[in-house]
Amino acid sequence: MGRDKARLELGASTLLERVLAATVPLAIPCILIANDSGPLAHLERPVYPDLRPGSGPLGGLLTALTVAPSSSVLLLACDLPFITTPFLRFLLQALGTHQAVVPRSSDGLQPLCAVYTRSCLPTIESTLNRGDFRISSFLADIDALILTRDRWQAFDPQQLLFTNLNTPEDYQRAQELLREEGN
Repeated sequence: MGRDKARLELGASTLLERVLAATVPLAIPCILIANDSGPLAHLERPVYPDLRPGSGPLGGLLTALTVAPSSSVLLLACDLPFITTPFLRFLLQALGTHQAVVPRSSDGLQPLCAVYTRSCLPTIESTLNRGDFRISSFLADIDALILTRDRWQAFDPQQLLFTNLNTPEDYQRAQELLREEGN
């Protein structure tokens, strides 16, 4: 994308603010993982730098699970502008005794919109120690509940939940969708 996605504006909010707004009704502790906390100070949320810089999203998950005040985290990428509170509540409730809950969409697993427990830490550390930084790499080694579309489609009638913004074209499409929705 070439720009800081968290601070991209979509409607009246930034992408990160839209994601955070979906979490507020859940009344769960919210922390941010970012190597530069300066641009996020106005959000009034604790910001932690990666404990293992350069280790990608898996390193971010390691940090979140290590510093979070609870035994599980709802991991969300900052570029999920159409994520909803009811869907996030569903993910949290689906965890049960599993180590993780990860939805699967037509695009594959969505590990950056999932719930993970602190019991994943040893597996994450061993995956990182092998030089593998992909979240999907460690999922086969834990008790992960994979939620197929039939389990969550009621929360996504327009198939927008996992719309993420990786290119300027994705961003433009999201702006058009927002205008169509009137949000």
